[in-house]
Amino acid sequence: MLVDALFSKFGGENEVELCHLCARQYFGELETIDRAVDVRALVKSAGIAIRESNAGKFEGMFEWDNSGKETITLARSGSENRRRFTAAHELGHWLLRQTVLKGAAGVRYRSNDRGRASEEERLANLLAAEILMPLPAMMRLLSFQKITNRLVRQLSGRFGVSRQAFLRRIPQILNTTLIYLNVVPNRFKDATSHAIVDEAIYIVPGEGPFSDRDNVRLIRRISFAELLRQSSPSLGVKTSHGNLFATFDALAYNEPIPNADLLAVDVRFRVL
Repeated sequence: MLVDALFSKFGGENEVELCHLCARQYFGELETIDRAVDVRALVKSAGIAIRESNAGKFEGMFEWDNSGKETITLARSGSENRRRFTAAHELGHWLLRQTVLKGAAGVRYRSNDRGRASEEERLANLLAAEILMPLPAMMRLLSFQKITNRLVRQLSGRFGVSRQAFLRRIPQILNTTLIYLNVVPNRFKDATSHAIVDEAIYIVPGEGPFSDRDNVRLIRRISFAELLRQSSPSLGVKTSHGNLFATFDALAYNEPIPNADLLAVDVRFRVL
């Protein structure tokens, strides 16, 4: 297995530390960075050519030939945060090729198909998270603060990543469970109607992230307006992983429709 080969080469207490040690060997500047890294500069410093494509079949591609020429291709579509993560993901493939994947000419794609989840793809994602949100900076910024929606918004902007990517990074750093919900009124702009889950991410260390809106709901029926009258609502949530009960940090918005972000860390699931 690739991860076993990496542990043999770099050591580390867990996969997060392992990816940090791997990335540090080639990009030592990540040790002290505390804001958005220039991913393209890292790509070029590694001697990799970078180009863009209008092809819609993939988000990114890393390829190399028998002469040693290496190229990362990025799709022109997508948000800047998404393109940055894709570039870092392809750089993760490059790191794996430098360390444990040797061989002849080849190619790796970052597909639009979210179903691809091979060991190499998973490690490339972990390395991308390390490149964009380095372990030392994350430890300094997260270890002694209450994790709130405002902090997530602030730090995701500071590091040039999406909110979803930052949310996924938090449990990796703190080794804790996390649940994020975006809730809206059932009747769109009618805040007196009951709150329903529009987006859900919950993460259990060792089991991976779950994005499962269709199977996540609030256990107790509560109006959207009543929910927002509480700055820290205590709620029960039913998921396909089990039920959980937590006190959430809440942050409300009015556009494009009334909605609210709910965030809780270090929650405990009651398995069904």
